[in-house]
Amino acid sequence: MVYWGEGRMWVRKMPKRLLFTSIVLLTLLYASGMGDRYLLTVLTFSSVMAVYSSTLNFTAAYVGQVNLGHAIFFGSGGYVTAYLSSRLGLPLVLTIPLAALFSLTAGLLLGSLTLRTRGPFLLLITALSNIVIVNLVYTFSRFTGGEDGIGGLIKITGEPSLNYYIFTSYMIATITLLFLILRSRIGYAFRTIKEDETLAGSIGINVVKYKLLAFSISSILTGLLGALYAHYLGVAGPALISFELTFQALIMIILGGWGTLLGPVVGSYIVVFFSEYLRILGLYRTLLIGAATIIVILRFRKGVYGALGPRLKNVLSAI
Repeated sequence: MVYWGEGRMWVRKMPKRLLFTSIVLLTLLYASGMGDRYLLTVLTFSSVMAVYSSTLNFTAAYVGQVNLGHAIFFGSGGYVTAYLSSRLGLPLVLTIPLAALFSLTAGLLLGSLTLRTRGPFLLLITALSNIVIVNLVYTFSRFTGGEDGIGGLIKITGEPSLNYYIFTSYMIATITLLFLILRSRIGYAFRTIKEDETLAGSIGINVVKYKLLAFSISSILTGLLGALYAHYLGVAGPALISFELTFQALIMIILGGWGTLLGPVVGSYIVVFFSEYLRILGLYRTLLIGAATIIVILRFRKGVYGALGPRLKNVLSAI
């Protein structure tokens, strides 16, 4: 089939890809060695949002399932590891994987609820699901800690540079995994389902299975991220499951480049850096980010990476 030809082309481009990857990794290494704790904190949160946005973009842009309840996976990962470690005293080597598995279960449940829905109905169900979970967090405050959340969590490390390495490495691993999935037969099935579910079913693609698979991949990666982030903060609170996270991620995806693999990463770093370094402007900061997003939507339909990506490829091809 077509994958063998694509595979050979990918292998031929390996030296350039390795060169570009090496440059990126050296840049990240240099940033970590600067010793600026504030910069490392900003870079760490940028990597967190890059993973969050990429997993959201994965189901939305490549499978056609825009999940406004994406924070459910992130928050459940954080809350489960917090409860198991803080209340039951289990070690992190158990609580973090168990939290990821719990998020996987949440992904399968939400995926099952949305199997037959598309468009506004899908948006409504996933958004309402997020609202329901947020209300449950406040209702069962005996277990979740209510507004205060579950605090006193063991931190993986107190060293900012190590935290930066952990989350940046996880970001690179996530992007690599999504890249390999999208280049495989599974990725072909996802894109076919997005374009036409009826056609996908007529050529033998199990639509139900692949939709659930997409939600499973997205949920377990996001749940693991949420568990790690809870131990990075030392607390699991309502902010982990807030709809605001998903709204911010959508801005990052659109700004960086909807339907591109690296677009959400680029958008996440841009938005986080703008938000932090323009904090002095107060509310005007949000206004500027909103205006920049609108300009990008109107001027560059494929986002910043979508606009700059072809130029970058031309530079690499000239090497």
